Amino acid sequence: MNRLFSSTLIVLSALAPLTSCGDKGMDPEDLKAGTFEATVSGEVNVTLRGCAAFVSEFEFFQIGFIPTQSGAANGLITLARGESGLPGVGTYQINEDEADAFIGLFFQSAETYTSESGTLKITSSSGANLQGSFNFTASNGINKRVTVSGTFNAKSGTCI
Repeated sequence: MNRLFSSTLIVLSALAPLTSCGDKGMDPEDLKAGTFEATVSGEVNVTLRGCAAFVSEFEFFQIGFIPTQSGAANGLITLARGESGLPGVGTYQINEDEADAFIGLFFQSAETYTSESGTLKITSSSGANLQGSFNFTASNGINKRVTVSGTFNAKSGTCI
């Protein structure tokens, strides 16, 4: 629970400076830099498109996904891990139990869904851009579950 609280604070502080940007395509290489597309299914059913950015500061690395299309204001996705440094090309586990794994969070209205299992696949990694896909299942802790999947071409820093 303490890790979830810390992750939530990281998300809110790191995503504060992000602003809107454009979108297109579902293949990471087809997406404009700084964009993502994702679907959420289960307890919540929504398609999200918008801004994708990553930061590597202090003792964490995070990719934030902020929807910018109308009607999606109540959705936010983040993938974070408790170590800094840009991840290289490869496949990473998404769950809360392993110390070196990413944690996936989906925020919708007043609920937070925390990852139970999944994968993050990085297909291209540089200091300026990070491309790939993700898929994880998450729970809000009271028997509500969602599956979150998407592709991204995230920019370093902000989407401005």
